Amino acid sequence: MSSSMAKIVYPSLDIRANPYPVHELLRTEAPVYNVPGRDDYVISRHRDVVHVLDRPALFSSAFTRHPDKKGRRPDVLESDPPEHKARRALCFASLKPGRLHAHLDKIQDLVDGLIDDFISDGSVEFVGQFVTPLPVRVLAMVFGLSFDELWQIHSEAPFVGTARTYLDDEEQRSDLRRSLRQYEWLGEQLRDRFESPRDDLLTEMIHRQIARDGAVDLKYLQAEVDELLIGGLHTTAYLMTNAMRLLAEHPDQRRRLRDEPALIGRMLEETIRLESPVQWVPRVTTERTTVAGTEIPAGASVLVLLAAANRDPEVFADPERFDVDRPDAKDHVGWGRGIHFCLGAPLARHEARIAFERLLSRLGEFWLTPGRNAFEPVASPAHVSVQALHLSFSAGPVRR
Repeated sequence: MSSSMAKIVYPSLDIRANPYPVHELLRTEAPVYNVPGRDDYVISRHRDVVHVLDRPALFSSAFTRHPDKKGRRPDVLESDPPEHKARRALCFASLKPGRLHAHLDKIQDLVDGLIDDFISDGSVEFVGQFVTPLPVRVLAMVFGLSFDELWQIHSEAPFVGTARTYLDDEEQRSDLRRSLRQYEWLGEQLRDRFESPRDDLLTEMIHRQIARDGAVDLKYLQAEVDELLIGGLHTTAYLMTNAMRLLAEHPDQRRRLRDEPALIGRMLEETIRLESPVQWVPRVTTERTTVAGTEIPAGASVLVLLAAANRDPEVFADPERFDVDRPDAKDHVGWGRGIHFCLGAPLARHEARIAFERLLSRLGEFWLTPGRNAFEPVASPAHVSVQALHLSFSAGPVRR
């Protein structure tokens, strides 16, 4: 291992703005990297990432095995078979593609309403005025929650989640406080639906859980809905922010989408490949094992570096290039893989596709506003996006 590798402590906040040189170093010099001072191993090559994700019995997702001090239970992402199958089935029934089609027209109305608010200005702070409120509005609609209450909780602080242990003590306490407020609020919503059923998704989830188990378990449902909201609020927003920035920086690719809007779906997959909103996911080894010739002890934390795998030149030609025509863009692992493939992917794909169809249809040419973008990264070692994105645009759609 080179001296440059010995200096890397991954993950860390100081590489959020541009983690990719570190990823390349990891892939080429230490594809299984033991983080100094921690019993953590970082897996970075595509073939090794796939190896880990495809073996849930050996690389467990149950990194949280017991309720925390506030009573929060592990959720679907933190479970293994056979429990995982039952948890996933209950959640998937809420977000399966066929069910989501009923919301598509309403999502378009929400998108157009947000565009209406800034289209006459000729400029927009895209994160604050579009991609932050849109997922909140969509999830409030889908789950039957109060937009104002969900917005207040969501806007208090950025979400860090499983990466919390890589922050300093005060940042950990702050993120935990925010996370617990959302969790406790969801508990109140579920108790309300149990006592006074409504025609909404939360009530349906309660009924399905009772039908399956014979009695209500609100704590169980609380953990599942909390995880669905976290993914739906943050990952979707980061995806749309990263896509808009890439399109603003690559006018040739933007023209391709205007000429052929059917490529928007592929563009979103290419965005996830190139700028993976979720950089890594955690696992824990259930027994001693070897990956790429490196021994990993039982009980070790394994950070599966999705973002590094998505730029692996062994799989993707010219991997640093943003290409909306890339034929193998969907081969990325940015949504996860196997039994833990992202539950919210169908909703995120629908939401983002509709958003960019309307943005490209209604806005003229757009570009990064000169002198306004510091590209301050979001405050999470596990996610990549920016806190603000200032854009300027010409009036009206582009005529070709």
